[in-house]
Amino acid sequence: MKASFTERMLLLLESMKLINYSQTPKFGKDFKKLLKRFRTLEEDFKTMKESEIEIYHLKKGETNAVVPMQEFCGQDYLSMKVKKMACKSLKGKGNRSGLRVTYVFEQKENKITFIEMYYKSDQENESRERLSAFIEKIDNIKITKHLSHTNHFKQLPLRTAVCRAEISK
Repeated sequence: MKASFTERMLLLLESMKLINYSQTPKFGKDFKKLLKRFRTLEEDFKTMKESEIEIYHLKKGETNAVVPMQEFCGQDYLSMKVKKMACKSLKGKGNRSGLRVTYVFEQKENKITFIEMYYKSDQENESRERLSAFIEKIDNIKITKHLSHTNHFKQLPLRTAVCRAEISK
């Protein structure tokens, strides 16, 4: 028996991977600070996630609003910047509002962690130190998980185990 349109759509929705969103505490502070200035930011941010980030990562759509930050990409993650985000509070600016968002997309977990949000008039560029610190945490967690599954490294101090893991690659 042929499935109805509604049944097919439900199956399609179930099969789609949804992105898990999280944020760093510093991003939360950035957002709260900007929300005081731009009252529509919460709604604008939700729209940006749906219309830019999800289209780029889930549907592999072409967009020039989301760009990779090549020097901060790894094997299991991509560091990205949203350069074009519309903000209704900034009338007449459209998607050239000057708001920027940096995040890290972990492909295997289908997880996005928002790192920083800033207004271009206040801050020229993203904090590379903040992004580097977050990426270092991701790398350390992955190394620790890898080492815990490898019996012969369990007794070694972490620094020694990491060095040997790098040599064995």
